Amino acid sequence: MLLVFLPFALAAKAQYGEITGRVNYNGEGLGKATVVLVDSVGLKAGLGATTDVYGNCTIKPLKPGKYTLEYSCKGYITKTERGIVVNADKAAFIDVRLDRGAKKK
Repeated sequence: MLLVFLPFALAAKAQYGEITGRVNYNGEGLGKATVVLVDSVGLKAGLGATTDVYGNCTIKPLKPGKYTLEYSCKGYITKTERGIVVNADKAAFIDVRLDRGAKKK
């Protein structure tokens, strides 16, 4: 019985990808930074992640397509990155440097 459903489970898994990577300042990971998906009008889409102590994070599962991410951390300038491509069953890698300050970039 399990073998009958296994192909359907594998097919469903392959329909999604993820965004994974690191937020840093001068090469040092920024812990507790937020990485949030933003929609086409600049509103937060409700999906995101907080980085671990090393600045690493993963957002999944995501449907294939292009995404906009907003990166922020207290004491650093918020940054937006557009056009991050997510493919099915693959990870899109980010490596983002935030600069010190309080202005939005």
